[in-house]
Amino acid sequence: MIFVDSSAWIGLMVTRDRHHEEARAAYEQLRETRHSLVTSDYVLNETYTRVRALTQNWRLLHRAHEYFLQAEEKASLLVHWTDKTIFDAARDLFMSWKDQNFSFVDCVSFVTARKLGIQECFSFDRDFLIAGLRLYQKKPVSRGSPPAKMT
Repeated sequence: MIFVDSSAWIGLMVTRDRHHEEARAAYEQLRETRHSLVTSDYVLNETYTRVRALTQNWRLLHRAHEYFLQAEEKASLLVHWTDKTIFDAARDLFMSWKDQNFSFVDCVSFVTARKLGIQECFSFDRDFLIAGLRLYQKKPVSRGSPPAKMT
């Protein structure tokens, strides 16, 4: 399972985002390799809000909404809903990391990933590394063996 952060969703949806091409390539690879994708209600909240603010494009926002609904129906995306236990643990984490500038949504993501045993996140936010999670990176595609040297 791979946890998907709002920075990845936004990179995927917003063509002028600096991570757009990288997000598209990584997402395609995730789909081809059939990784289970997990996100949270807080991440979707942040994604909807930021896509709307960044683009002012209602059609894009509607397409994103339809994608999330369809992906959830097809079970290609699990949306994990934040309960009081996760919220309380995220709040404690948020309040305890005085030397970091984590968002509350990030803390919910860290706690959710840990609760589900997820160690890898599709994100462009380096805070996930600080929290002890790995960032998913597109793996190079093998093109076969290099040609033999001619002597």
